Amino acid sequence: MDRIVRPLGEDSAAATYEAADAAGRRLIYTVGKNAAADPEGYRAWARAVAELSAHPNIVDVTLGGVGADGRPFLVSGTAERTLSELLTASSPPSADVVVHVVAKVADALEAVHARGFRHGAVCPSTILLDGDGAVRLAGFDTRAPEMAAPVVPGAFTAPEGQSGPPSDVYALAATAYVALGGTIPYAAAPIEDLPGVPVEITGMLRAALHPDPGVRPGAGLLRDSLSRSNTPAGVIASMDPSRVGSPVRPVNDTVVSINLAVAGAAATGIAATAGILAGKAAPVLLAQATGQGTAGAAAVQSTAAATTAKGGGLALVWKIGIGVTAAAVVAGAAVVGIQVANDEGIAAPPEVSLSQPPMRGVDFASISFVEPNRSGDTIQLAAGTAEVKHENVYDDYTWTLKGDPAYADLDGDADLDAVLVMEHLAYEYAGVYVMAWLWEDGKAVQAPNAGEGMCAVDGLKVVDGLVQVTGKGLNPHRTGCFYEPAKESAVEETFTVGMRDGYLAQIAPAFGSPDRCNAFEGTQLVDVLEPVTPRLAPKDDAPAVEGEFPSIAYDYGEWLNSDGWTNARLTYPDESVACGWIKLEH
Repeated sequence: MDRIVRPLGEDSAAATYEAADAAGRRLIYTVGKNAAADPEGYRAWARAVAELSAHPNIVDVTLGGVGADGRPFLVSGTAERTLSELLTASSPPSADVVVHVVAKVADALEAVHARGFRHGAVCPSTILLDGDGAVRLAGFDTRAPEMAAPVVPGAFTAPEGQSGPPSDVYALAATAYVALGGTIPYAAAPIEDLPGVPVEITGMLRAALHPDPGVRPGAGLLRDSLSRSNTPAGVIASMDPSRVGSPVRPVNDTVVSINLAVAGAAATGIAATAGILAGKAAPVLLAQATGQGTAGAAAVQSTAAATTAKGGGLALVWKIGIGVTAAAVVAGAAVVGIQVANDEGIAAPPEVSLSQPPMRGVDFASISFVEPNRSGDTIQLAAGTAEVKHENVYDDYTWTLKGDPAYADLDGDADLDAVLVMEHLAYEYAGVYVMAWLWEDGKAVQAPNAGEGMCAVDGLKVVDGLVQVTGKGLNPHRTGCFYEPAKESAVEETFTVGMRDGYLAQIAPAFGSPDRCNAFEGTQLVDVLEPVTPRLAPKDDAPAVEGEFPSIAYDYGEWLNSDGWTNARLTYPDESVACGWIKLEH
């Protein structure tokens, strides 16, 4: 980034500016208002988003980090138009173009969700359209750690809020439905078919707009459905900006008009947007909307808006003065503090390279780790394996990294963590461990526990920001999977892991330890009669597995460790099952 061109807007957490590089390329520069509480965490997030920008349908992120004054910043690309501007143009896109655009954004969202992230601001005003026909999702700074924008419900916000990937899918489906001429009902009313739109498209959008986030399709399924459709090139009427604008940070210099128009019109019920489109200065309209009158408009030193046509779309180029504030109501929610950015306190970003490796740059094939739930020895891998030799050959064993890690934000601190599979092979023992590393203070840190007791892991998959494990599980303290009877006793399992209070945990289908607790063939599970507190790991200070358990049982033939810990099978009232470590007195 070479220079600041003009302020575009600000909220309580950050300010946004149009900028340019030495070659004159237009950029968007967002800088936080306060010093970062976790600078390394923010840098890791920025690097991860920069990696995501390699996707053809995600905006370029060229620079990010923490400035000399401690404030976080992000520099990204932009484009002449957004989808909201295209929809309000005098020559709006045809239905087939809208479907094409939405399918591209769905593809981008699938990549975002696969990396364990969510977007949180999908709407027509964050979808960029280049002159060459490229479609790119922008607005990632909206949910950036350290400078996340205040959450403002709008027409494209899911009923549950901006809580995860299903909320992004809802927002994109709402964008598509509105862009195709529909109106999103505020109550649980049916989503109607639309004239000239194939019923299979409205059917998929209806599923993606379901009030229950658990039954919505994923972004990939939405993309596939839209991509396969044969949508006619039907005409869509030009829309009023109040239908397509959103109270989000600007991703180019022209969409500001539409988003402020939504605020002004919603606050007063007047057609403020009509005045903007007719060429009035937006601050004048905002002054009228808030009762300041002409004098108020003059006080904020606004300039007149110039309306031009760019590539068939609407482009409004204007500069806003200092101190304009609009109080608005959008979709029934109060929006306070939508205001233009002033020219004071702009900090030029330092030259921070986004090529510094985040968690994906860690070479796990050469990592050192502490043996989980065992001796506590440190193991050093070389080319993905480690052989541990002892004086007695029967005590020798090996560790081997199996497959590629899965990356997701397991602990919710807006950077990528990693889950991987290690195979442990000894003379009379074979087993597979599910292990986690967290990105903390600029480095990979091993989680204090691991999932033990798998005979095989067939795959790791990122699902809704967590990691799904599929394989065969047994019991961590049996003969493992060395003998055929043990292999036959192993149970096909699919479970999801994440982090809870710093420990790896099974999150679904029921909360518990990541270890497996299936009974070995020929043995039985015995109910525990004494009071016990199940925990995520065999440690007194490990987080408890809280809940009401009609049954806590353990394999009576299983040995206890020296402190009396054993892995028990926990049955919840709904008959779902998890595992948990318990400490017995005998």
